[in-house]
Amino acid sequence: MPSPARDNTVFLNCPFDEEYQEIFDAIIFTVTAAGYQLRCAMEADDAGGQRLTKIAALIGKSKFAIHDLSRTGIDTNTGLPRFNMPLELGISLGAKLLGTKKHRDHYLLVMQEIPYAHQKAVSDIAGTDPKSHNGAPKTAIRLVRDFLSTNIEGRRLPLAVRYIKAFEQFENWLDAAMKAESEDRRRLTFQDRLALIEEFSSLGVPPSS
Repeated sequence: MPSPARDNTVFLNCPFDEEYQEIFDAIIFTVTAAGYQLRCAMEADDAGGQRLTKIAALIGKSKFAIHDLSRTGIDTNTGLPRFNMPLELGISLGAKLLGTKKHRDHYLLVMQEIPYAHQKAVSDIAGTDPKSHNGAPKTAIRLVRDFLSTNIEGRRLPLAVRYIKAFEQFENWLDAAMKAESEDRRRLTFQDRLALIEEFSSLGVPPSS
């Protein structure tokens, strides 16, 4: 039977470029505000040769996974397609389809920016029913909230509109906090962002309020 820690863990596989930042912030805010522990490849970003092993371990420790394939096109700098996100989705699907009983208890949300883009880029995942957020943070919040709410047992999450309202409040609070510290929010690390969401939540502005 999955451990409580695994039951409360969400793996995130998504782009990390500046254009995607607002969607990224919306996703991590929703997951964290819903009471889940978020894990992603940014934790395994080191110079060693075990990055893929670490990512696989994170997926194995997560009951839920969110995969956003919005950046699978040709990289303008290299002229090559971006394979990292489909690769991590493949590991997640492999765990679900071929893993142990524990690993088969693994729920996936697959997202993309453009509707039906997967039919041209990764047609084999058509059965996973990818959802489109159209590059809109509010839509991404709704998709993530609905995914978690549908696949958890024993409790009900607040409505998506409450997470959307709370995220807007968080963004205003964060802008003010960064201005007060003379800090550029683009320089925040993954762990910084998680800590700031926790700090904001401690002020008494949860989605359920």
